[in-house]
Amino acid sequence: KNGRVDQALFAVLNDMSLDDVVRLLVLLDQEIDNMFPPGAPPRFSDGTLLVLMNRLSSDLRGETSLKLTWIQRAAMAINPKNPAITPYYPSTISKIVNNMQAARPSFERGSPTHSLFEMCFNIVRSRTA
Repeated sequence: KNGRVDQALFAVLNDMSLDDVVRLLVLLDQEIDNMFPPGAPPRFSDGTLLVLMNRLSSDLRGETSLKLTWIQRAAMAINPKNPAITPYYPSTISKIVNNMQAARPSFERGSPTHSLFEMCFNIVRSRTA
């Protein structure tokens, strides 16, 4: 089952619009704790997590809390040393940080998602080392 969920998300990430990705995540969101079980590997491959973070960070408007929550979970779960993603990881994570840095002015103090954005941004930035 885990492999099928990973394959489905990866296919949507590569073939569908960001709106379609968000619609799938809305469906999966009720199971997010099962997708990222504490103390166990996530239900998604590191490649899928990297693509997911990249796609979601490309436009944080609309469903912002959902996008930030999934970026945060993915950033905490991904293994940057996985040989399957090491050739792509540094440039992709830098792009994600840049996307989030560009969106940062939209999350000024007092906005409802300011704290979530800052926490997520700091987690993603910590994964660049």
